Amino acid sequence: MQTILLSIIGCLSFLPVDFPIQLIPSQLEVIEYQKGQVIVNKTLNTSQKFIAYFEKNKKGWYSSCVSYAPHYVLSSPQIQINISEEKVIVNYRHEKESYQQITKTVDTDELKKIIEQPQ
Repeated sequence: MQTILLSIIGCLSFLPVDFPIQLIPSQLEVIEYQKGQVIVNKTLNTSQKFIAYFEKNKKGWYSSCVSYAPHYVLSSPQIQINISEEKVIVNYRHEKESYQQITKTVDTDELKKIIEQPQ
């Protein structure tokens, strides 16, 4: 019973969370999807613009256990950032190796432009 209650509480989306900017590594693997198919697989060096985007959008994230179909997936061993049309979903390693998923509805055009810039 206690496990079920903790699972339900973990999925509640009314508690705001700050984006864990300190977990953004210097490089992320980027996979771009189109109609469910991988069309790009590359490495992204996280620029100051990339980090500034998340600094600007640090507040207003909420816990979520809902799955999403992303346009981009950026990943490293400790964090995965899923970007859809109007939402950013982040899975990251939280305390004691458990994972947390947070989400925010936000304009993703700026972030997509940063990712798509040639390196």
